[in-house]
Amino acid sequence: KSPSIEKKNNAQKAIFPHTMFLSCVVILTVLSWFNFKIAVQGFTSLSLISSQWMHRQYRTTRREHFISLFPYQNDKVRFHDIEESRSAAASGDSKSKSDPSDTITEKEVSDEKYPCHRRHLCIITESNACDTMQEVQRTFETLRSALGTHNDFGIDMISIRVNPPSNQLGQKPNSFIRQNEEFHQRLVYLASQIMNLKRKHQEHPFYNEYRVVINDINNLQAAIEANVDGVHVKEKDAVQIPYIRSVFQGMNPTRHVTIGISAHSASVALHHFEMYQPNYIFVGTCYLTQSHPEKGVEDLEGPELPGLVKQLIFQHMTSKHNDTEIDRISPPIIFAIGGIEMNNCHEPVAHGADGVAVIRSVMQSSDPARAVQEIIQCMYGIASNSKE
Repeated sequence: KSPSIEKKNNAQKAIFPHTMFLSCVVILTVLSWFNFKIAVQGFTSLSLISSQWMHRQYRTTRREHFISLFPYQNDKVRFHDIEESRSAAASGDSKSKSDPSDTITEKEVSDEKYPCHRRHLCIITESNACDTMQEVQRTFETLRSALGTHNDFGIDMISIRVNPPSNQLGQKPNSFIRQNEEFHQRLVYLASQIMNLKRKHQEHPFYNEYRVVINDINNLQAAIEANVDGVHVKEKDAVQIPYIRSVFQGMNPTRHVTIGISAHSASVALHHFEMYQPNYIFVGTCYLTQSHPEKGVEDLEGPELPGLVKQLIFQHMTSKHNDTEIDRISPPIIFAIGGIEMNNCHEPVAHGADGVAVIRSVMQSSDPARAVQEIIQCMYGIASNSKE
C-alpha cells in the first residue's frame, strides 16, 4: 500500500468509533422522548462500552509509544544467532561469502524476527522488614510509594524475603516461641497490607498486573493466611514445589499460583525447569552485594549467567518439543539478582536476562517511584534525565 492510502485507512479507522458513538448518542436522545427507561439503560451500556474501548486504546497507544522510545527491541534468547553469523563470516565460511543475505544482522533480529519483549522488574524487601512493626510500616510505605496509584511503571513482582528470629544462646524456649509467633503475625500483616493495596490498584482502569510472593517454604502458612499469589523456594527446597502447588490449588483450583526458585548455576537452573516448571528463576549472584557478604569477586556468577540460563532453557524446549507444544509451554522469567543497581541493571539484560530483582536500590531510596522508573529506563538503554 502507498503511504497516502495507508494514512487514509488509518484516519478512517480512527474516525469510525467516534462516529458510531455520536450516532448512538443521537438515537438514544431521540428515544428518551418516547421511553425514558430504555434510553437510560442504553446510555449506561454505551458508557460502559466506551470506557472499555478507551482503556484498550490507551493500552495500545501506550505500548506503541513505549516501544518507539526503546531502541533495543531484540529478543536476547536468540541473540547468539548474530554471534554465530559473525563468526561464520570472520572464518571465511563459503556460504557467508556467496550469499551475504544469509548473514543475520542486529537490525533483522530487532525489526523482523523478534518483537520487543518487556523487561521485568522484581522488588525484594530487606531481610529485616518484619523485625519490628516500625520496619513493617516503613517497608509497606516504601512499596506503596514505588507502586504508585496503579503500579504506574509496571513492576512485575513483590517478593517478601525476611529472616526469622534466631535462637540466641541461653534464650528460654518459651521466649523463642513467642518471638516466632510475633514474627509470623508481623509477616502476615505486611503481606496482607500489600495484597489489600493490590486489590485497590486493581480497581484502577489502567492497573498493571503484579504478583506478590513470600520467600521460603517455612513461611508457607503465612502465605496461605495472607492469601498471597505464591511462594519463592530456596534452591535446597526445590523438591517441595509440587507440594506447595497442591496446597494452593487445593484451596482454589482455578487460581494461578506463582512459584519461583533460586539458582546459582546453569545446570541447576535447567534441572529445576525440567523437574518443577517454576514460573520464574532468580539467577545469580551477579555482583558484590550485602545480601551475600561471604562472596568475594571470584565467587560471583556474573551478569552473563542469567542470559545463559535463558538460552539453555530455550534450547531445551526446542529440542524436546515441537512448535505446537512450545506455544503451550510458559518458560520461566529469568531475573538477574545480586548487587543490581541502576548503573548496572542493563548489563544482565544485555546478556539475555528477562529482567532484574533489586532490594536496596528501591527499598533504601528516598524516592522509590523515581528509583523504579530509572531502573526500568536503564534496562531499556535509556539514560536518566536527571542525576542525583
